[in-house]
Amino acid sequence: MLKKGLIAAALSVALVLTACQNPPVNNIVDMPLDAPPGVTLDQVRQAIMFAGNKRGWQMRQEVPGKIIATHQRSGHMAVVDILYTTTTLSILYYESASLQFDAKNNTVHPTYNRWVDFLAQDIQANAAALASDSGTGMVPVTPPAPAPAPAPAGVAPDATEAQPSDPVAVPDASTPVPATESPPSAAPTQL
Repeated sequence: MLKKGLIAAALSVALVLTACQNPPVNNIVDMPLDAPPGVTLDQVRQAIMFAGNKRGWQMRQEVPGKIIATHQRSGHMAVVDILYTTTTLSILYYESASLQFDAKNNTVHPTYNRWVDFLAQDIQANAAALASDSGTGMVPVTPPAPAPAPAPAGVAPDATEAQPSDPVAVPDASTPVPATESPPSAAPTQL
């Protein structure tokens, strides 16, 4: 009887320890991208950059087709390589800090996988929005900066400054603006 009790206890402990282990790293590899036919690589880049910025990722394009994204929150940090074409998307683990990454077992804290899943969902939504003719666009257009104050009397204005009479080109709302030109989100998204 005692032997059966010890075996049951050992199995219970093993089950609890197994349940507490971190999941495998979620590497998204060559996922089909929900972009419309005829989309350009630059449009896909814009969709990715906007999705990352919206979620608080710092996005840096290395070369066309590759973005390095870094996310930092509450002392945790994750870096991913985002590889993309006009038809596919890959989000690959690069490095992390304070997310319990185990290289031997290729596991990481579940928060990392959540961050990557949300990023992939937002990229897919932005890519699909490229087909939209609604005119809303995926990136908000910021109004142009106000014209500089006129120069004081007797002082010639700098020829390189825009003058109030200069025309200002403002893209219409259907033209996506690169994410690097959009303002940061007013409220960070909770993960």
